[in-house]
Amino acid sequence: MQKKVYSGLPTSEIRIREDEFCKVKDQVVDSLQKHQQRTKGLKDLLKRLKDKNTRLLVQLGEKDEEIDRLKDEVSQQEEVANDAHLERQLEEATRKEEVLKDQLDEKDKACQKLEMEVVELRKKAEQSEAHVKTSSSILDEILECQRSPFDKTGLGYSKTMKETEEGPSCSTVAPFIPA
Repeated sequence: MQKKVYSGLPTSEIRIREDEFCKVKDQVVDSLQKHQQRTKGLKDLLKRLKDKNTRLLVQLGEKDEEIDRLKDEVSQQEEVANDAHLERQLEEATRKEEVLKDQLDEKDKACQKLEMEVVELRKKAEQSEAHVKTSSSILDEILECQRSPFDKTGLGYSKTMKETEEGPSCSTVAPFIPA
């Protein structure tokens, strides 16, 4: 065997018969055809996988959109629920406010009634004070006009001290007893 170098690679010279060559050639061709069929099958499989991948990506995009839509719906429902909660709180606060306003109105009416009573009592007090002043002045007049307790004339006594020591001048006159 003699080695030849083609393009810098060592080669061996091999001698084979033509029938063996055909047989090897047929095996290589069969192997090549099988390889081409497998390659074609793999290419078809790759194409189907790429198509499936594309469909899955489209579905993924659709699912992402659906997820976003559902998130928006949940958010809106939460807002509605929150709004309903706030609405209930507002209604409750409104009822409380009405009750407090009613209580305030009642208290205002009671306060006005008490103020009217105070005004009436002040008027009565002023009238009583005027009556007391009038009564006082009348009493003062009476007391000013009153005789001295030692002046017993008109009660059967005489004005002189001498007579006072001796007793009454008239025995038929009865002493004055206030009623």
